[in-house]
Amino acid sequence: MKSCAYCRKTGVRLTKEHLWPASLHRRIDEANRAYFGEANVFYLDKINKTIPAEPQVRDVCIECNSGVLSQLDSYICQLWDEYFSNIVEQGAEVFFQYNYDLLSRWLIKMCFNSARIHNSDVKHLEKCREYVLGISPHPDNVAIHLQLAKPSNYTPSELQVAKELGLSLTRHEPRLNRVGHFGYKTRTGYGRLVRAVHLQSYLFLIHIFPESVAPSERLSNLDDFKTAMSCAKILHSDKNSCLLECEGLDAKVSLYSHFKRILNNQDTASSALDSSESA
Repeated sequence: MKSCAYCRKTGVRLTKEHLWPASLHRRIDEANRAYFGEANVFYLDKINKTIPAEPQVRDVCIECNSGVLSQLDSYICQLWDEYFSNIVEQGAEVFFQYNYDLLSRWLIKMCFNSARIHNSDVKHLEKCREYVLGISPHPDNVAIHLQLAKPSNYTPSELQVAKELGLSLTRHEPRLNRVGHFGYKTRTGYGRLVRAVHLQSYLFLIHIFPESVAPSERLSNLDDFKTAMSCAKILHSDKNSCLLECEGLDAKVSLYSHFKRILNNQDTASSALDSSESA
């Protein structure tokens, strides 16, 4: 008998859990429809195709779906209205205020949902399910960074392609919201993957270390990550704000790197570039 992916109860009615909450997806569509000239579509990495409907999985009970998980979605919609709906310009600073507990639980929820849809990293993320539900403390093996992605100008050839497609775009703005991976190299040469949640200009990077990784190695890896992503700010559980600078990460390069990896069948962990699973 199937059980709920979060509370593990059996004998309960399981409902569909969307990767992107409907309330958030409506906001994304409203913010970006004028820019793209059409409704949002979704890209699914496991089949390397865009699909018209949102990815979903039917393994969450109605109590979790309409209760705790819905409350987390409501909080993210508040952050969207205040922060994520705006494209941040290069050089700008943002004083980002947040509730760490609600934000981190939602981010892990998104990663867990994506993992189940793609059958990727499930064993590590499912251990965080009670934290997502708010019934266990913050996992020691989880850390979260936040980085702003800056808009980038199109090259003459890219402008020509946009023109041929009937688009009046003159630059690439970070509007392709997605859940995926981000890779960096440690000082030992070992590649480490983190989960990534892109919300317009805001890129959240979620480190979920295997339990076999010792605390000292986690700290060492986080130092190496900071070297690779010098503008990323770690979010502290005992704080509620941080000052972000929109420098360092180019939105177009980040996006193009994903498709380059697919075409060349490159190892994501070998470079500090992201790989989207759904947008």
